[in-house]
Amino acid sequence: MRLVIARSAVRWPALAFALLLLGAALLAGASPALAVPPDQRGDPAMERMGLHDGGNIRTLFRNYGMVGDYPANPLNVDLSVFHSMEAPIRSGMNYSDGMTPFILSRVVQSDGSVAYIMETGFRERQGISPNTNRVMRFEPRPGYFQVDPAINLLLSPAMSTDPRTWPPYWPDRLDDPTDPGWAGRWNGYFGKRIGASQESYMVVDDQAYDAWPLFVPDQNDPSRRGLALRIAVRGLQWSDPIVGDVLFLHYDITNEGTTDYDDNLIFGVYLDPAIGGSSLSCDGIYESDDDAAYFENSSGHNLAYAWDQFGHGVDLSGVCGTTGYLGCSFLQTPGNPFDGLDNDVDGITDERQDGGPAELITGQEAIRAQVVAHYDMQRFEARYGPLENRPAYGAGSWWTGDEDLDWIAAHDDVGADGVPGTLDPGEGDQVPTSGEPEFERTDLHEADQLGLTGFKFNRIRAGIGNPNPTTDNIVFFTNSSNWPQRLWDQFTAPNPADRFDPALTGLWNLAFLTASGPFRLAAGQTTRFSLALAHAPDLPGLRSTVQFAQFLHETNYQTQPVAVEVENLDAQSSNGGIVLTWGLSADAVQELAGVHVERAAMEDGPFIRRTVSSLEPAAAMTFDDAPVEIGRSYWYRLGLVGMDGLETKVGPVRATASMPRMTDLDVKTVAAFPDPIQIRYRVARKGTPVDLRVYDVTGRLVRELEHSVRDAGEYTSTWNGEDQGGDRVARGVYLVHLVAGGTNITKRILVVGN
Repeated sequence: MRLVIARSAVRWPALAFALLLLGAALLAGASPALAVPPDQRGDPAMERMGLHDGGNIRTLFRNYGMVGDYPANPLNVDLSVFHSMEAPIRSGMNYSDGMTPFILSRVVQSDGSVAYIMETGFRERQGISPNTNRVMRFEPRPGYFQVDPAINLLLSPAMSTDPRTWPPYWPDRLDDPTDPGWAGRWNGYFGKRIGASQESYMVVDDQAYDAWPLFVPDQNDPSRRGLALRIAVRGLQWSDPIVGDVLFLHYDITNEGTTDYDDNLIFGVYLDPAIGGSSLSCDGIYESDDDAAYFENSSGHNLAYAWDQFGHGVDLSGVCGTTGYLGCSFLQTPGNPFDGLDNDVDGITDERQDGGPAELITGQEAIRAQVVAHYDMQRFEARYGPLENRPAYGAGSWWTGDEDLDWIAAHDDVGADGVPGTLDPGEGDQVPTSGEPEFERTDLHEADQLGLTGFKFNRIRAGIGNPNPTTDNIVFFTNSSNWPQRLWDQFTAPNPADRFDPALTGLWNLAFLTASGPFRLAAGQTTRFSLALAHAPDLPGLRSTVQFAQFLHETNYQTQPVAVEVENLDAQSSNGGIVLTWGLSADAVQELAGVHVERAAMEDGPFIRRTVSSLEPAAAMTFDDAPVEIGRSYWYRLGLVGMDGLETKVGPVRATASMPRMTDLDVKTVAAFPDPIQIRYRVARKGTPVDLRVYDVTGRLVRELEHSVRDAGEYTSTWNGEDQGGDRVARGVYLVHLVAGGTNITKRILVVGN
């Protein structure tokens, strides 16, 4: 149904006419047009409001860059319809009055004077244009959502879950020679493939910042204003409970001008907390006036967070609801690939996400020699594990532009759209292409990140009983308070400790800024800035949530358990055959297109498909496999087919035709060391041989936990997170494998802390 709606919204004449004009200009030898014509730049008329509700956080957002909103009547809010970082979803407990990314710059104008320009997408605290008398802020570019209200009934920005919001074609995909404009397809983080439960997409720019006539960012186009920056903004949510408390936000910033910014840009976030909303609570205080905030930039965290000092707020349950914590964690920050430093301490100096495939090294000995010569091996293997375990090393073929050695042609050579089988540019050419998995923009590790480098409070108003009346009331433009320069001076202070404000005491209505930089952005260059907006009941829970979000981001969201959660895959003899039984989680039932069963005579295959057509996903599933040889062992695995046609393998497990089901295995899906992991299992028959082992995803034995004979009953085994040699394992996915008699059970566990 969605595809039908999307295709009915496509206006082929507009797309064809655009392509016709482009072709005619090229054939006629016409002079190239402006890089971005004025009618395709940010336009206040394109402003729209949308709703993210794909996870456990529900929030309004604006397509000029702001997440969250401020109610029209802050003392009498209809919580059934107003959602500003509401968590949990449908609780009515709001956590913010809005959040925006910002870009702060120090530029030299044509007369030699210095200007400090601060650009944001916020609802207030903005300057007014001296030329248009309009607010200067990021504005959305046309062409990135469906403008026809007869089709886009909610007037929403583009959402992956509603094809009626998609434009007739995507302006930034017109250069695809095999599918110009991607008409009728989603234009997502994963290419055409919809990989999240919900994704939003919009493009903004800074054309509205026209108050600096002596600074021209693009010498080829004097009409271009601001810093000539384009920002592609994505929000992603997953419904799985493990990651439901996170809204992932990605900002791809492109310098469309001719000015090279040389360590004179800072990126960051401005967040205005309202923990518990804005109304009067049981504490006798308007909830915006008793908040606190702070930051952590140690133990791998780049986190700023806020909480209510009395722990109460106004929600749908009443005026004394329990509040939690709201956090904003940098997952990926702009790097500095020119300073000769290993800023992210991963053993690689000056990584880039726009460097191309670079040089091909073949043979494992040659790869090792190249890595040893150019990397800090101790740091590299501490971050990524042994070199022998890197995919490119195992394949014996490494393109050095894939700095962390995780792109291999056999798995990742799917072309620029990220979808196999479309024969788009780069597919099957044995060379990494931007847009393919594990390369450039889809590989976080190909950036030498700076992380959280500054934190600043904005004290808006002192709360009741606060003896300190001092306020900041930061604004994002230059007036008598000169805030853009003051913020620049703090965030670039020679002593890094001076870039962070000390903690506040007392009650406040406050906001805060987090910063990363300064860094470089050359003309034509694109860099990425990603963060997790997260909620948790308490601070330890928030740390755990953002740590898991960081892990997912670092694996490019490929460790998502939504579509591959299989429970109790098992087999038993029945009427001359083997009956396989397994369960699927509710999310897996919804996310999967089908399930296949494969069988092999040996653990390492080859596997032969036993299903003629895919099985329909269900909570409880069975498959009768016949004929089989009684007393013989077989290996089975499942092929889980996603909505995009991609298939994920689960298993294998061994089954013997004469053996009934004998055991059960229970282990937590996610664990964080140093806490030991309790693994519980049940044995159904006396005198059963038991082997309990932990493997990594490559099948390598990590730790043998038990090798014994058990009577019928329940048992618990403890894994302390160490391998056979007594070394602590790296974070990642591991397989707990139980063999009890003739029954094999395998469960996945994700280690997110170490």
